[in-house]
Amino acid sequence: MNGALYLSAMELDGGRAISSGRNPAGAAYGTGYCDAQCPALGFINGEANINSTYGACCSEMDIWEGNALATTYTPHPCAATRIEKCVGEEAWGREKGVCDKWGCSFNAYSHGYKDFYGRNKMVDTNRKFSVVTQFVASAEGNLVDIKRFYVQDGRVIENVVARVGGGSVEVEGITDEYCGVVATWTQQRGGIAEMGRALERGMVLIFSIWADDGGFMTWLDGGNSGPCSDTEGDPRLIQQHTPDASVTFSNIRWGEIGSTFAAK
Repeated sequence: MNGALYLSAMELDGGRAISSGRNPAGAAYGTGYCDAQCPALGFINGEANINSTYGACCSEMDIWEGNALATTYTPHPCAATRIEKCVGEEAWGREKGVCDKWGCSFNAYSHGYKDFYGRNKMVDTNRKFSVVTQFVASAEGNLVDIKRFYVQDGRVIENVVARVGGGSVEVEGITDEYCGVVATWTQQRGGIAEMGRALERGMVLIFSIWADDGGFMTWLDGGNSGPCSDTEGDPRLIQQHTPDASVTFSNIRWGEIGSTFAAK
């Protein structure tokens, strides 16, 4: 499964103001939700989405997606500045879509570091740990790097060094240089700078836990991404064997770079 903490460029009120009061439910009931996958929800910004014709598209910043065996963090910039109602290729096409659906992900396991994150590994998921994500801007104010650190037992654990492009690019975080090699679709949607502009406009914090009916979560923790088999992420097996699966998020903090390492 996937316990996810991420940011969505949905409207803060869930579309109540946009729909002129016709949507009394608002964000608390998810009626204004959107993300880079352009989900075909029952309502888009408070307006009924008859027959799920349209997708609700907007920028998404996955600060944390993971379980006990694998983790990744991923920016998904979109050409749309806020939530946009899209249909067809514009919503769900990879090449012509408004949003970068695959995103520019950073997964230590997929870069060859199989002993970095997991049970009894450098970041030991048998025990509590903290995740620190830093959004680094240039002097001009553009987002240029998204860095990742872990803190466990009072010790700061730096991210691994990714070597991509035949070893020609070495980075410890997500940069345009990195995405230019591993995620060209990200660059076509404005790259890291566009993700930064979405963050600057304001995004909504989302917490979720979910299973993957379509791909059994292998994109996160199977094959080249993690140690899981092709079938153990089947939601039917999860419900049968671990129906009490859960995730706990705590001590959520934000502030100037360097200020969020220590616990309160």
